[in-house]
Amino acid sequence: MPTSPTRPPIGATAPEVHLRDEAGNDWRLDGHLGQTVVLIFHRHIH
Repeated sequence: MPTSPTRPPIGATAPEVHLRDEAGNDWRLDGHLGQTVVLIFHRHIH
């Protein structure tokens, strides 16, 4: 049975995030220090 992920405390440092955007460009969370960032994940189905 899968376990539920734990929530980090409010104000905790976010983990390192390295993704590709819809255009295939690299995107890193650490390039946005001090800014509010909202990540939206969606499944791309062909």
